[in-house]
Amino acid sequence: MGQRLPLCEGRGAGAAPLGSSPSLCPAEEEEVDKMMEQKMKEEQERRRKKEMEERMSLEETKEQILKLQEKLQALQEEKHQLFLQLKKVLHEEEKRRRKEQSDMTTLAAAAYQQGMAVHAGTHILNMQGGWLWR
Repeated sequence: MGQRLPLCEGRGAGAAPLGSSPSLCPAEEEEVDKMMEQKMKEEQERRRKKEMEERMSLEETKEQILKLQEKLQALQEEKHQLFLQLKKVLHEEEKRRRKEQSDMTTLAAAAYQQGMAVHAGTHILNMQGGWLWR
């Protein structure tokens, strides 16, 4: 059988089970009101905690985004500096290579001219009846 409520004034021992009678005595209404109020408070507290967690989570996410943006900016600046450094090194390497090429060309031209002078000198000596190189 259903749960019986405490006796209210004007109701006998055969009181109807909880929820079966549309009219409740004041003590029953007060008890139901207290239970409903407690449930509402618990629900409000649960919602408040959930909103607080979501708000904290949102704030933490915003902080993480800001930190990551700062890190990205620092990395982009570092990349830029490294690129400038690489560009400078490549430019210096190109200058060194061109100088070496120029020096080699100058040495080759000097050696060629010296060889031509020696060859011309021996040719002149040969024509004059001097030394003969073999």
